Amino acid sequence: MKKRSFPLLFVCTIVFLFSCTKSSPSLNNNTNTINTSNSTTLSLAGTKWTLYQYKDATMQNPLNRNDTLVFIDAGNYKYNNVSCTYDLVHSPSSYSTMLRLYGTPFGDIGGSVPTNFTTYGEIVDAPFNQITVTPGATYYIWMKKI
Repeated sequence: MKKRSFPLLFVCTIVFLFSCTKSSPSLNNNTNTINTSNSTTLSLAGTKWTLYQYKDATMQNPLNRNDTLVFIDAGNYKYNNVSCTYDLVHSPSSYSTMLRLYGTPFGDIGGSVPTNFTTYGEIVDAPFNQITVTPGATYYIWMKKI
């Protein structure tokens, strides 16, 4: 009985090992996204935005700004012509889209933005928190696609 079960176990193990393949993220060129099992990495490549207002948590009224953000590819952008990095990730499990901007005058900041902000071309009064080890300042950002 042992002699017969060993070849069967060996064949089943080999079949199982070859059927397990590591899946790599798929790139969807039509929507400029990279899909993974838990989230979708989005890209703002080729778009230009202006950050036209902001306020911090202590202010009643926003202050005007005229900052330009030019998104080069899925991870790089220029903030007023200074090279920086960013990431934009949509998480279906939490129904949220997170935009993180690194190297801004406000520091490294990240916030939840409306999922359809690229469709409408605007972010209005969205809270962005400084990305730090301890809780940092919160800024409310107004941006518009230009």
